[in-house]
Amino acid sequence: MIQQIIEQVEESINQQVKEKFGLSDDQSTKTKNVFRETMEGFLDKNNLKNPQLFQSLTENFSSLQENETIVKLKEVLSVNLQEKAGLSKEKAEAIRDFSVLEFFKTLSSEFTDENGKLDIQKALNKLNMEGLEQTAKSILGNLGDLGGLFKK
Repeated sequence: MIQQIIEQVEESINQQVKEKFGLSDDQSTKTKNVFRETMEGFLDKNNLKNPQLFQSLTENFSSLQENETIVKLKEVLSVNLQEKAGLSKEKAEAIRDFSVLEFFKTLSSEFTDENGKLDIQKALNKLNMEGLEQTAKSILGNLGDLGGLFKK
């Protein structure tokens, strides 16, 4: 599901960066690839397994500017846009701000209710159940190891 969100935002961003920022087709394609690579890296690293992070990312856009994780994501994306897509620092920062905001708006609409609160049922329906199952097994497996402490 997260992959689909990245693709959805990626297409929206691709079209808009051409129009808003005057990128060529080549720059636009490179920008799209950098966005995908950076977001996938961010999601793999953070894996959205931290419920507090996930909730804050989907519920409170104003806190995104101050969130340490998002600040680092934006720094990495800006540098990647400059180095890999050949954009100026100013253009990279403008596209970075625009694309990160678009990504989290889309993420929020997919996982929150009409009041902007995290909807657990929506999240469970959309997230990769295999990943959640593996996490649960891992946690339960580790708890099972504690049982050996109480045996003679």
